[in-house]
Amino acid sequence: MLKDRFFIAYNYLTIVIWYGVILLISSIPDLDLKGSSLDWTLSSLGYALMYAFLFLLILRALLATFRLKVKRLMYFRSKGERAEDTEFARITELLIFLIAFLAAVLFSAFDEYFQSMVAGRVVTVMDVMFNALGMTIVAVVAFGFPIITEFETRIFHSATSRSKHKS
Repeated sequence: MLKDRFFIAYNYLTIVIWYGVILLISSIPDLDLKGSSLDWTLSSLGYALMYAFLFLLILRALLATFRLKVKRLMYFRSKGERAEDTEFARITELLIFLIAFLAAVLFSAFDEYFQSMVAGRVVTVMDVMFNALGMTIVAVVAFGFPIITEFETRIFHSATSRSKHKS
């Protein structure tokens, strides 16, 4: 039980640390590039990747929380309930995905607002939309190739099954 709480706290702590890094970068005065459109593209791509990673961290933390708290998402109880459990898991994971996406977009919007108070920084809604596009692309790739998610799930399931055998 304590190991589970530590795991959840670790997931949320990584979100706080990463968002702190993003805000630290956003607080640098006159960081906006005033060169060519290539400079703007590279800067926007960097922010989009940072927010895409933040989205993945939020998604991971929410999935870990729900999988630990909702036993039905951890495993199938019987063959008769498999179809029902699969549908429940898919719907729940879609809702978690949407919550993580909206949270990351809100964090991006707050960052743009924060930049409005920093000298020499330009605030545009286009940056938030570009960050959302980056999150969408990374989400498609992450769900198309769920290697990391499967790896974490296997580690988690092996750790929980070992702890259950010890009890």
